[in-house]
Amino acid sequence: MARGVPQHESFGEPRGRHDIQEEAAMPYDPGQASGGAGQSQVESVLARNERAVMAIDGVVGVGIGRTRIGDDAIVLYLRDASVKQRVPTQIEGYPVETTVTGEIDAYRSAKPR
Repeated sequence: MARGVPQHESFGEPRGRHDIQEEAAMPYDPGQASGGAGQSQVESVLARNERAVMAIDGVVGVGIGRTRIGDDAIVLYLRDASVKQRVPTQIEGYPVETTVTGEIDAYRSAKPR
């Protein structure tokens, strides 16, 4: 150890791999969102509204995501930023988050799977 540098616990010997309990900011529990079976509420809302939302010129995709504070949200993928003014800010009480992706083209694989 270098002379004059105090030894702090965080600078001490590395701990074993299992000595530290790591916690995620938002734990993932796949059964929690849907109650274990069937669709979650946000999935049902998206299913009921997907066709209408995709009919808005400039919406190139839809999905389910989270707001910045971790609440369920419906995500709309937009061709360009001007589309944002034509989309709703919420759908059946769920906030709508938008992401500008440009056009999305699906490509088929050259080899059949």
